[in-house]
Amino acid sequence: MWNTMQDRLPGKLRLLGLTDIDGVNNFLPKLIAKHNEKFTVLPAEQESAYVEPAEKVDVDFLFAHREMRKTDCGGSISYKGRTYAPGSPSPEKASMARSDVEIRETLSGKTWAVYKGRRIEPKEVEKAERAAPSNATKEIRASL
Repeated sequence: MWNTMQDRLPGKLRLLGLTDIDGVNNFLPKLIAKHNEKFTVLPAEQESAYVEPAEKVDVDFLFAHREMRKTDCGGSISYKGRTYAPGSPSPEKASMARSDVEIRETLSGKTWAVYKGRRIEPKEVEKAERAAPSNATKEIRASL
């Protein structure tokens, strides 16, 4: 209907000599009724197609902002300058190393990880510092 109205409405209003908002607002109900009379089609089946959901839908989780991340060798995830690890107890923790994980940040501010279709609540952890190379490592690098 929107495309039809955008296409036909300016021409109709021009033909009727309507140039002010009050005149157009008075005419629109008649135009819409005429349009509906001409283009309305009854549904093939009269009963409602609405189906009650089988379980409660977590709308906050469903409409969350989503980003893909790759975990490090320990299964940790970096997101928005913070480091997260799967909350314990998490059976996936060992298998999450170097895996693709979807991060969801809900409108309420909660952060979730989705791994293999399963929702995991990550815990923020301190970013591990890299160990300084030992003298032996430095000597090997120097000889190369």
